[in-house]
Amino acid sequence: KLQTPNSKQTHDETASLPCFLAITAMLGFIAIVSAFSPSRNSPLFVQQMRSVENTRKPPMVSTTTIVPSRSHTGLFESLKPNDKDKVPSVTTAVSVVTDALSELSIFASPQSFARIRDNLTSGDVGTRGEVYFVTQVLLILCILYGSIPMLGDLLTFVLGPCTLLGGIVTAVLGLKDLGPSNLSPWPKVPETDNASLITNGIYGEVRHPIYTGLLATCIGFSVWSGSAMRVVLTFILYFLLDLKSDYEEKSLVQKFGNSYKKYQKQVKGKFVPEQLIDGIKNWEGISEKKNDKGSKGGGSFFE
Repeated sequence: KLQTPNSKQTHDETASLPCFLAITAMLGFIAIVSAFSPSRNSPLFVQQMRSVENTRKPPMVSTTTIVPSRSHTGLFESLKPNDKDKVPSVTTAVSVVTDALSELSIFASPQSFARIRDNLTSGDVGTRGEVYFVTQVLLILCILYGSIPMLGDLLTFVLGPCTLLGGIVTAVLGLKDLGPSNLSPWPKVPETDNASLITNGIYGEVRHPIYTGLLATCIGFSVWSGSAMRVVLTFILYFLLDLKSDYEEKSLVQKFGNSYKKYQKQVKGKFVPEQLIDGIKNWEGISEKKNDKGSKGGGSFFE
């Protein structure tokens, strides 16, 4: 078949089109890569190269050694790298431990054992406060263990969710008995004719049941969430509410006079019911009589 010059030229152009597209795609790819690749003078490239160089360098080892001071202050002295009598760090650590153990060597002598034995056997069994020591050891073991065996979950439930719910109920009862006529966030009594002195209901048990419910709710939530910081903040809240309630009671005395003073004598518990306080005091009195044989002991936490 004969081909005309025009048909041959068309055939050559069609055959060269895929090559042209491939070369164009390759050049475009190279241009895109070059555009997104940092140059040697760019900050990113310089930072990457410095990171690589730092990883190749050997780690810096301090030649300064800390050794125990032999002075009476008992502090540590730092030896400079140029000191000739510097001691290796491992040897220093061993010497520190050795010196600490040598301080306890006085308890290893036969005289010390004899004195400790005499202290342990002196006095009558049951009158030396053994209960306190045994309880101390058990509490330390429970602290190290992280819970109380067979009672940990129960105590967490009682001191956590149960205390939280009890606090909410107490606060709600306090709000209900107080009523909208007396409710105010300010510790100063409202200067209105509708304000009245409430002494019945839950206010017949504690003088500030709303604060009691708030503290119980915070304690329960702190224990339930296992947050030590919340427990600390709850204690701070307790001291704040104690100061606020004192200011509030001064305002109540100014408004209601002897009526509120009489109420204070009838209901002695500010946050905790009087019956619970008396029960704790009676238990402390019984314990003191057993351990001290009737001698007068220290004061109570609630006094």
